[in-house]
Amino acid sequence: MADRTRAVVLADLFFASKVRAVAQAAGADIAFARDTAQCLTLVRERHPQLLILDLEWRGADPASLIREVRARPESAGLQIVGFASHMNARAIASARAAGADRVVARSAFTQMLPALLEQGRELRGEPASDADST
Repeated sequence: MADRTRAVVLADLFFASKVRAVAQAAGADIAFARDTAQCLTLVRERHPQLLILDLEWRGADPASLIREVRARPESAGLQIVGFASHMNARAIASARAAGADRVVARSAFTQMLPALLEQGRELRGEPASDADST
């Protein structure tokens, strides 16, 4: 049976709790990484459709992580979405240059998260929501 993990998330504890709440409401199976090494392992083992990165994660180099994920054959088709403060132009530009599919402001990311998780569901051929299956 294929792993049904929709997303792997590398984010601080505060933001991870927000992501977890939205994912639970959407019925999305997500995995949280504690560091970049675990993030790479989860991407390799679970083949998610989405990688969510906090571009201001302390102790990590998100641009290097994005390049490393992009270089791995098992990440073909993986959508990478990064978020950061809209004031952090350096992190935003670095993530885009490294190959992130989307880079958004923190405030906008919170609003778009449900749609991102639904998109991951649709990519896997699952119904968009429980209401749609009645």
